[in-house]
Amino acid sequence: MNFWVLAFGFAAAAVVIGMVATRIVLSREEVLVEAGNKAQQLARILEAGVSGTLQSAEILLDAAAAEAKARREANVPGDIQISASLKDIAADWAFVQSISFVGTDGRIVDAAVRDNDGRFQAAFQNYDISDNETFTSHARSSSANDKLYISKVRNGYITQRPVVVVTKGAWTTAGEFVGVASVAIRMAEFERLFAGLLPEVDGTISLFRLDGTLLVSTSGPNLAGRQTYKRSLLFFGAAREAASGVYTVSATDDGVGRRLAYQVGTRYPFVIAVGLPIGDVLAEWRRSSAINAGAAIFGALVICSLSIGLTIWIRRQRAAQIELIKSDESFAESQRLSGIGHFERDLQTREYTWSTNLYEIHGVSPDDFTPGDNNQFIKLVVEEDREHVDREMRSLISRHLPGQIECRIRRPDGAIRSMRYAWYVIPDEYGVGQRMFGIAQDLTTLRRAEAARRENEARLSDIIACSSDFVWESNSDGLVTLFTGTGVDLFQSPVGLEGEVFYGTTDEASDIDRLQVALQSRRQFRNLSVPGRAAN
Repeated sequence: MNFWVLAFGFAAAAVVIGMVATRIVLSREEVLVEAGNKAQQLARILEAGVSGTLQSAEILLDAAAAEAKARREANVPGDIQISASLKDIAADWAFVQSISFVGTDGRIVDAAVRDNDGRFQAAFQNYDISDNETFTSHARSSSANDKLYISKVRNGYITQRPVVVVTKGAWTTAGEFVGVASVAIRMAEFERLFAGLLPEVDGTISLFRLDGTLLVSTSGPNLAGRQTYKRSLLFFGAAREAASGVYTVSATDDGVGRRLAYQVGTRYPFVIAVGLPIGDVLAEWRRSSAINAGAAIFGALVICSLSIGLTIWIRRQRAAQIELIKSDESFAESQRLSGIGHFERDLQTREYTWSTNLYEIHGVSPDDFTPGDNNQFIKLVVEEDREHVDREMRSLISRHLPGQIECRIRRPDGAIRSMRYAWYVIPDEYGVGQRMFGIAQDLTTLRRAEAARRENEARLSDIIACSSDFVWESNSDGLVTLFTGTGVDLFQSPVGLEGEVFYGTTDEASDIDRLQVALQSRRQFRNLSVPGRAAN
């Protein structure tokens, strides 16, 4: 008893210490999770804005493709002008910096650009960005359903600050490439959304491409730190191992201990990452040597105590299991020697269970015989007994009544066995039958012995009847219990008369005395004299 009390005490102490230590770490983890949830919210807002802008741009691209086709067919020179419509689209989204249309030669054909005050500048045309080989090669090699991403943009093209550009190509119905529409995200507005969603986070918020490029990152108290722009290969590696657009990064090269990152939808190659210096929290935990040492000691004691207790319990369970196996084996062997098997039935589920020996008695196996199938069982009963057995068993068992019945069965190997089935019903606390338990006894050997005994008795009776001798019996009270036919004729006394009547049929007094003494002493009696007969 003391052992278990000690083990319980150690376990309780370890649990308390573990809860306190875990709470220290989780208090910062909760902030990280909350920051991640808000980052996911921001990702959805950004996805909605970019999606709406691109969908509107796609409408313009279809119109541009139609106009380009018409111009080619009519042989009309000149560039496509869609800047007015571009302005209307971009004005609906605060964080859209620009929307533009670039021709196949790498020139900006038409564009609408927002200035620093949030207003759109006058549209400009024919701005050459043909030196952007990446854009040019991608634009010319993509198919109609591809999205194109510009990996670098001139500073003078849209803004002095980093931008994210999403592009989509336009084609004529004949498959001719017309140009590319580009939507640029205004990072100033993007960072403002960050600050509004995450006012309490003292960590970092970053925007990455899936190729590992860090586009923009803000850090410091309340997001007031300076912006940094770098490439994070480590983040790229971790992000590529994740799934479903949610990424967890253990460390990055900007010193943040851990990040939660969320992809901006599934159409766009952006990941928003929110990071907190969880590494500092873990370092503080490691420095708490006293707490760690105490927790380690308690943990070791708990493990030791539980191990000892578990070992004792396993040994006891094993011993009990061995005893149970031995008991089951003895019970099964006793059933086999006595030709008895048992069966059970759940009266609620109607499930039958047969003992192993019961299957052996009937000459069947569990693989090809279902105990609960009455048709299968009745087929084992010999034809002369089937109707009686089927009627009686259905009547009693269906009403949950105890009973017994004898019949003969024919096993699958052709052997005929005499069987006796007896069962009783186990009720619940309300008297309703719940389970039925019964036994089946193989009476074949007993019935054969009884038949042999009857045959021997009949043979002996025939032998005695044909003999001139007689056989008689009497009990200790002098009551004659048996006479053969010859004896009845000789003494003219039926079985069951008192001894004195029997004695009266003799004329010799000495014979009567000797017979009475012989009866009382249970000794053999010889030479009885009968009138007109020789002594026997």
